[in-house]
Amino acid sequence: MLIRVIRLLVTGLLAAALTTAGDWTTFAHDPARSGWANDEKKITRENVASLRLQWKTRLENPSYSLSALTAPIVVTGVSTGNGTRSIAYVAGISGIVFAVDAQSGELLWTKSLKSMAAPRKGGLQGTYLCPNGITATPVIDKAGGSLYVIAPDGSLYGLGLGDGKVKYGPAPFVAPFAKSWSLNFVDGVVYGTVSLGCGNGRSGVYAADVSAPRRPVLRQLLLSSAYTAGIWGRGGAVIDTATGDIFVATGNGPWDGRTSWGDALLQLDPDATRLLGNYTPANTQELDQTDTDLGSSSPVLLGGGYIAQGGKDGSIRLLSIKQMAGAAPHKGGELQSIPTPGETDLFSTPAVFHSSRGTWMFVADDQGTAAWYFRNGKLQPMWHNTNHGTSPIVAGGLLYIYDQRGALRVYEPDTGRQIVELKCGAGHWNSPIVVDGKIALPEGNANHHNTTGILNIWRLKSR
Repeated sequence: MLIRVIRLLVTGLLAAALTTAGDWTTFAHDPARSGWANDEKKITRENVASLRLQWKTRLENPSYSLSALTAPIVVTGVSTGNGTRSIAYVAGISGIVFAVDAQSGELLWTKSLKSMAAPRKGGLQGTYLCPNGITATPVIDKAGGSLYVIAPDGSLYGLGLGDGKVKYGPAPFVAPFAKSWSLNFVDGVVYGTVSLGCGNGRSGVYAADVSAPRRPVLRQLLLSSAYTAGIWGRGGAVIDTATGDIFVATGNGPWDGRTSWGDALLQLDPDATRLLGNYTPANTQELDQTDTDLGSSSPVLLGGGYIAQGGKDGSIRLLSIKQMAGAAPHKGGELQSIPTPGETDLFSTPAVFHSSRGTWMFVADDQGTAAWYFRNGKLQPMWHNTNHGTSPIVAGGLLYIYDQRGALRVYEPDTGRQIVELKCGAGHWNSPIVVDGKIALPEGNANHHNTTGILNIWRLKSR
């Protein structure tokens, strides 16, 4: 374990040296899914009102993650056949990966990864439960020059950032047609999660060591003996980079505290092979019966040994990681329970902003937006409004939240005062990212089965 901790520290230093303020290499910015880009300096409270739509790119064969679930990922300084570029990547239900020039909107390359027809049987029908394309947001290893993505057949690929050529794989990763969420990457390991596999892929956490591509090492920890208890949170595996520990939350399914972990918050070791801690609400059976998943949202690492977990029952629970420790089942024991902003289902991933005095948590749902201040082991409400929203992000001292009815709102994080509203198209679970003085936001809803998807880029007005 000591050797792994040293590797984590060294990897973190190398990543810091190779990453710039214009990089957003994974969903919600970092392995901990904080949604906080503390290195963004160009867009400020003073100039944010001068943002203008730079371009709107229409992509054929809409991506599931582009048009419904996630934000793009962006990396700067990529060497291509036509010079060095900043590139935005999206991938989705068509089984296609798109690489778009983040400056001009030019489509640089596409890569098709074996899109197939999904099996249809029993109640598992349609593209929502049986996807036939890419559902997990890819992740970038900038140091290795690779974009990692799960193909429709469950294989893991590593694609060249500049040209899309296969550098790694295909290597077995998850079951074909398994519905997966955002990939993560730490210390040479790609982490993935599965929520449903159309009857052939059980929920769990999957880890592939890609540091030695000729001898790929696949590890997995299944979290249910049934084809339920899926990991539905947009963030997938949330990783504490200080320890390497993995945190996930599961949805409806049987719970026995041994081999079945429905409606549970779980802490796993960095190898994704051993359970380190767990929590499930005392009313886990009720949650299962009423389809009010604990794991509809991803875990939130607040720091100081505390974690928050939202759910479809309209509640956010504050927990102590120390009290979760051990393989023995832990039921109940929440330190605090607060309502979601609209007291309704929480599907978004909250954002966390750390200051010298304490920690801010921002949450949005389809009925409201709210902020809490975490200090001395307690979440204190700070402000609230009734604006709809998806997964928030914080960048350059500003809070960005997409209203799926067709607006990107920018707030003062500490007061909740809206500074500007940027008009755009309607969407579903889309969320923005801020990179190098630009905002990238997809729009659209994959449930509408449109044949195109749209990606917007805003930038500051030139003087």
